[in-house]
Amino acid sequence: MRVILNRVLISTILLVWFGCATQKSQLHKSGGVNEVIENAILDFSTTRIFNKGSIFSVNYNDNHEEFALQQAIDGIYEWLPSKSNENISTVSITMSSAKFPYNSNDLGRSSIPTAYKVVEDKLFYWWEGDGPISEEAIEIFKRYDLLVLNSPSSILDSGVDDSQKGVHYYFCKNDLLSYKRVITSKGLGYYSLDPPLCN
Repeated sequence: MRVILNRVLISTILLVWFGCATQKSQLHKSGGVNEVIENAILDFSTTRIFNKGSIFSVNYNDNHEEFALQQAIDGIYEWLPSKSNENISTVSITMSSAKFPYNSNDLGRSSIPTAYKVVEDKLFYWWEGDGPISEEAIEIFKRYDLLVLNSPSSILDSGVDDSQKGVHYYFCKNDLLSYKRVITSKGLGYYSLDPPLCN
């Protein structure tokens, strides 16, 4: 019995080790927006949140900005920018139930996301530039029931649940393998990044 348990334990350790090594080898060391997003999605696929949903919204920011609650002139407190770091790109990934209007006569710029990636039958979507949306993206979004035909509203359901946890990624622009993952229900930039990254 003990021999069987030892073999199972060793096999499990080897599977986890090889899985992590394979995942790490697929990460991009350098690149731009697409490589940062791909790295975030690849790492996200190893989290528990990945297994809880089937559609995820991805948001990319070229620079990291932190906000602090500060008293304005009139005595009212506001969230205002307090720190900025141009050496860090950020990505947030959250589960989504958003629905977007779609008019088949207008493939130009709209409120519909323009980029996507499917990983293990799970859809990740985001906005990429101001260009038109591809027919391929429209078909994928239809398949995942993301679109509502001929709706006059710009977004029918934002799909945002502020109480649910999302994953924030902080990538050093000069080395995309140097990153930090934070699982939180707070908004990106509304908490301190400790310890600091990419200084």
